[in-house]
Amino acid sequence: VPAGRDSTGAVPGIIRWVTLICTLYNEAGTVGEFLDAIFTMDPGPEEFIILDGGSTDGTNAAIAGYLSRRKTPMEVRHLIRPECNRKFTVGAIARGRNEAISAAGHALIAVTDGGCAVSKNWLKEIIRPLTDGSGAEVAGGWYVGDARSAFERCIAGVWLIPPGAVDPRNFMPSSRSIAFRKSAWEAVGGYPERTYYAEDTMFNLALRRKGYSFAYVPGAIVRWRMKSTPGSFVRLVHDYGFGDGENRIMAGNLLSTAVKLGGAVALMAAALLVHPAWVVVLFAFWTLLVARRGIDGNNLTSFLRDLPCSILVKLLADVSYLTGHLGGRLTGAPAASGERAS
Repeated sequence: VPAGRDSTGAVPGIIRWVTLICTLYNEAGTVGEFLDAIFTMDPGPEEFIILDGGSTDGTNAAIAGYLSRRKTPMEVRHLIRPECNRKFTVGAIARGRNEAISAAGHALIAVTDGGCAVSKNWLKEIIRPLTDGSGAEVAGGWYVGDARSAFERCIAGVWLIPPGAVDPRNFMPSSRSIAFRKSAWEAVGGYPERTYYAEDTMFNLALRRKGYSFAYVPGAIVRWRMKSTPGSFVRLVHDYGFGDGENRIMAGNLLSTAVKLGGAVALMAAALLVHPAWVVVLFAFWTLLVARRGIDGNNLTSFLRDLPCSILVKLLADVSYLTGHLGGRLTGAPAASGERAS
């Protein structure tokens, strides 16, 4: 029996036949926290593949140093692939994930991202629907904001959907928190490498078109570091919108965002014509709707304190997504037959 294994070949604290993959690029400031979370999961994967897209900020040296100090029963592979970079390919993230999954030695694949931190029981939860006989072939967890400032807290409260509010029938798992059978990934041709943004949404849509069964796992939580400045947040949301527009997907998001913004402007203008006081009333009502996710019944003071920031975040998010989506639709190539979705 090999060292560390019992008579059946199992390793304590390890889920057999599972490969966890992640992609990284210039994450020197966060990779330590990311790896800490992976290495303290209980249980962990039998195989862990880290694929770096040619970082230039010392990320790979930090990973190598970390791995030299940290002992683990996982088989860890650190791959450096500069070709998985936007200098060489449009779909850098998708290509990185595909290369990592191609190198995986097991039939069950779990995926997360750099800049995140998985919860201690994340792998156990995300894999369960694939192994409990329920018939699921794709399992999606969720993510919550890792907020470390007032602005980041407002982003998390306004922009992110809480795990309990997700519709299990129609949700689109992020590849920050997803697991699937390698055979399903192969059947749809992997993550689409023709796009930089929205590659995980396109991957989900391809899996759904093939008829694969999805399971929502609200207990498989990943903490996602929020953007720390208005400028970086605007760029992020604009890019997400651009990806949706470029790939002709999520038209419902475009419509709902346009209706919300247009309706708010129209109501304010109408109220101003009737009486200025009505503008104040409507604005107060709108702010409550905007910040409803950030309302904490046990901490009304914090909610009121963050309300101006929450309004700013909502406006930035809606305008950025709307302009990004429209820009993507104007400049992107039409999606191939069967790739449109609302």
